[in-house]
Order: sequence, then structure tokens, then C-alpha cells
Amino acid sequence: CPGRAIESRAREWAGRRPERVGRMFELSGDGEITAKAVLTAAAEGDTAAGNIVQEVSRWLARGLLIAIRLLNPDLIVLGGGVAQAGPALLEPVRESIEKLGSPTVRHTTKVVLAELGNGSPLHGAAVLGQEAADRLGSVTS
Repeated sequence: CPGRAIESRAREWAGRRPERVGRMFELSGDGEITAKAVLTAAAEGDTAAGNIVQEVSRWLARGLLIAIRLLNPDLIVLGGGVAQAGPALLEPVRESIEKLGSPTVRHTTKVVLAELGNGSPLHGAAVLGQEAADRLGSVTS
């Protein structure tokens, strides 16, 4: 469900039904439709963009349900550029998880967006690096 996949799906829509993707083109400015434009148009109520976001949400929900069934995590944090769409992506993902989930196997996993946005991996890497340096420092002392 990365941005490039959303952009690819929007290009497919543009090829089949160019009259339905005007707002996405408008939000993208010059050139190709961007994932940000699709997500923004969906949040504004654009039907074609909303359909693309629904499809992306279903696929993401399927992947998350696999992780939930295998690992039973308490929390899943979604990060990356697409996750910056906020509720425009998170709510359809949550709805899809509920629709696709098993009625006999309930889960309590909470799905949230990363609070640090695109910087989450960098912050995590910095913390891991600091912890490794601390361990090495205590070993050599």
C-alpha cells in the first residue's frame, strides 16, 4: 500500500475514466497524479479517489489481519508517507479490519498512526544506536 501503488492505481483510473480523476490531477499540479493528491481528494469527498483509498484500505487491512492473527499484538503503528493522510486512511483501514475480521476470533489490537510521521524510522534507529553504544560502553568498562 505504498504511495507508488496508489499512484499506479490512480493512473489506471485515469486511463479508463479520465473524466473521473480531474480533482486528483488538479491537486497534483503539473505531471502525474500523486498519492498525496489521491488521499487529499478522497478526504474532500471525491468519489474516484475514495474508491482508490477504499481498495488500498482493504489490502492493508488484509495484511494487518494476518499479523494480528499470527502475533496478536496489542498495538500496530502505521508510519510512512501514506500514513500522513491521517483519518482519511486510518478510518477506512479500521472499518475494513472489522468487516474482514473473523466473527469467531475477536482481537483487541489497536491500530494507530505514528506520532512522529516520516521521522519515526530515524528516531527508532537513533534509539537503537544509542542502546547499542550504551551496551558496548558497559562491556568495555
